[in-house]
Amino acid sequence: MEIREIFETNLSSNNLEVKFRMNEDSDEVIRTHTFDIDEIVEYGYEIFKSPDDLDELDEDSSEEEYELNDWDIDIDETELTSFMNEYFSINENIPDAEIY
Repeated sequence: MEIREIFETNLSSNNLEVKFRMNEDSDEVIRTHTFDIDEIVEYGYEIFKSPDDLDELDEDSSEEEYELNDWDIDIDETELTSFMNEYFSINENIPDAEIY
C-alpha cells in the first residue's frame, strides 16, 4: 500500500492534516490523517520548502525577527509522500477510506 496522491494539506499549530489516496483507492474516496510535525522531523524528513531567497525581508529587519509563519509555507509533497509511506508501513494504522 502506497500513497497515490496527496489531495490537500492543512497546517495548524504543530499539526499537519493530510487528505490523500492510496494506490488501491478509487477517485470517490479519500483518507485523512493528522501528523505531529515533531514526529515528521524525528523520522528525518524536511517537508517544508525554504524560501528561495530572503528578498521578502524588510530592509530594516533582520532574518532572526522572522519566523516560518511570516512566509507562505510550501510543502514538499514528494518528501511528505515518502514520509507517509514509511510511517504507514511501520505503524500499520492506515485511516479508513471515506466517500468524498
